[in-house]
Amino acid sequence: MRAISWAKVFRVVWRVNAVGIFLVVVLAVVGLSATLLSELFRSSHRAQVATPEAAPQEAGKPELRLGNFMAIEGTQVARAELMELGEGSFSLKGSRSTSRNILFVDTSDGNSWWLLPHSDSVIAGEQEVAMVENGTSIPLGRLYSIESEGPDRKPQTALVFADAKGTRQITLAKGIVEIGGVFTPSREETRVLYRDPTGNHLAVVNPTEMKLLRDTKWAITFPPRK
Repeated sequence: MRAISWAKVFRVVWRVNAVGIFLVVVLAVVGLSATLLSELFRSSHRAQVATPEAAPQEAGKPELRLGNFMAIEGTQVARAELMELGEGSFSLKGSRSTSRNILFVDTSDGNSWWLLPHSDSVIAGEQEVAMVENGTSIPLGRLYSIESEGPDRKPQTALVFADAKGTRQITLAKGIVEIGGVFTPSREETRVLYRDPTGNHLAVVNPTEMKLLRDTKWAITFPPRK
C-alpha cells in the first residue's frame, strides 16, 4: 500500500478552496453591483415622481401662490386664482394680494389650462354671467376686468367675456372705467352696461357663439334741479 502524500492533498485542497473563494467573491461583487444600480434607479425614479417641476422665483418680484380650488356649477371643472402676495387688495388671510391669473382643471381627466397666456396682467374684477331656467341657475360665462400696460405704457382695463370653463374668450372693449350691470334674457344674448372715458355703452354678446353682436353708445340726460 502506497503512503499518502499529505503535502499533495493540502495543495489540491488549497487550489479548490482558492477557486471557490474567487467564485464567491466574483458572485458577491456582481450581486452588490446589481443591488446598488437597482437602488440608484429606484431612488432616481422616486425623486422624479416626488419633485414636480416648478417655475423659478424671479428675484425682486412678489411671490405667486395658487389659491383653493372651487367647483364650477354644472361642470366637472374647478378653478383657482393665482395670487401675487404684495401690494393689492386684502386677501382672506389678511395679507395683501393681487389676482394675476386663473387656473382651470378638468377633474375627470386632470387636464388644466390658464385663463390668460401670461401672469403680467391684473384681474381687477369679475362677474358671473348666468341665467335661470326652471329655478336652476345655469352659468354661461364670466366678465373679467383685466388691467394691463397699454400702448402708451399706462394701465389700461379691458372688458373680457369668457365661457364658464375659461376655454374661450372675447374682448368686448378696452380702456373701460367700470361695469354698470349685466343682463341675460336668453342663452343667445347677454347685455353688458359699461362706461369708458367717452361715455356709456351697451354691449350685446352671444355667449354661446362667443360673438360680440353690437356695441351702442348711449347718453344719459339728467333731469334739471330746482
